[in-house]
Amino acid sequence: MTVSATQTFELDVSNVIRRGMQVAGLLEASQSPNASDEEMARDFVNLELDELQAEGHIQRKWVRTTQTLTASTASYTLDADVVDVYVGPDNIVGTIVPSSGAETPVHVMTRHEYVSESDKTSTGTPTRVYIERTAALKLIFWPIPPTSPGSFRYQKATIMYDAKPTSSTPDVDRKRAKALVWSVAYDMAVAKKMGLDRCGMLRSERDRLKTIAKMDDVERGNVQLYVER
Repeated sequence: MTVSATQTFELDVSNVIRRGMQVAGLLEASQSPNASDEEMARDFVNLELDELQAEGHIQRKWVRTTQTLTASTASYTLDADVVDVYVGPDNIVGTIVPSSGAETPVHVMTRHEYVSESDKTSTGTPTRVYIERTAALKLIFWPIPPTSPGSFRYQKATIMYDAKPTSSTPDVDRKRAKALVWSVAYDMAVAKKMGLDRCGMLRSERDRLKTIAKMDDVERGNVQLYVER
C-alpha cells in the first residue's frame, strides 16, 4: 500500500455547510443546500468562529508584534482587528525594547490600580500597562515613556476572518474541521425543527469534537506527571 504524498485536504466553507447538513440528515450525499439554507448556515459558521475565539483556544490567532513608543505619550490605540492582549505568567504582558541594553518586563495593571495611581504624569521606562477594553483596545503605560523610549514587544489576538460566500476556507486549523461540520449540523437541525433526540445527539458529538480540538490547541511545553506516594 502506498501512502498519499499530499497533505492538502481542506473543506471550504461551502463544503463545511454541505457536509454539516448531510450529517444532520437534511441532505442526501448527492444534494447541495439551496441558497437560503446556505446563507443561514454560513451565519452559523461565523457565529461558531466568534464563539471559538471567545473561548480563547485559537492559538493561530495569537501573533507576536511590537508597538513603537513615542516620548511623552502614555496611551496607544491598537488596530481595529485586535480583540485581546496576552497576559502571561507573573502578569507579564510584554517587554520594553530599548535601542540598546536589556529589555524591561511590563506587568499588567487593573483599572482600579491605574485609577488609583496618584502620579499619572511620572516619566520613565514603563513597568506597568493598563489594557483598556473599550470598542478599540488601548494600552496605557505607566510611567509615561521618556525620550527615545524604544518599542513594546507583546502578543495580540486578531479577530477571526469571516466565512464568505466563496470557496474560501474557514479561519481555523484543519484539526477543527470535523467539529465545525458537526456544529453546522446541530445548528441547522435545531433551525429546521428536527427531533430532540437527533438534536441532542448532534450536540453531544459536537461538544466532544470541540473538546478534543481545544485540548490540542495549547502552547507546547515540557510536562511531567508524577504519581503522589
